[in-house]
Amino acid sequence: MHEGYLAQCILNHARAALPVNCLPSKVDSLLVRVGKLDAVSLDALQFMFDAQKNEAGFVGARLEIEHEDVICACRSCGTVSTLDQPIFICPQCASPELTVESGRGITLLEMTLTEESIVNENSHSS
Repeated sequence: MHEGYLAQCILNHARAALPVNCLPSKVDSLLVRVGKLDAVSLDALQFMFDAQKNEAGFVGARLEIEHEDVICACRSCGTVSTLDQPIFICPQCASPELTVESGRGITLLEMTLTEESIVNENSHSS
């Protein structure tokens, strides 16, 4: 199941994208876009994220996932179309000369942080 590895990668990228003084525990949600060509089970990705987030420090974080359609452009006739099936044939001219424009990859789109997410370096505890 590659969803476990993908969840780990999402958490690692989220950690790297945090502001310097922000703790992962202050992340409320992560929004990712998953291309349909990646054959990712969204339920399994959600499950693996939830199973790994505490150990990674993202204790209260929620994973929000949006699916990205497969959009192709035909190099023969120029038609741009959304493919619902993994059949790479232009619906207009039946050419197999398609270029995938979107629908691949996993992208971390945004993170929502709590208001008190930035650690003040000048604060002192007594």
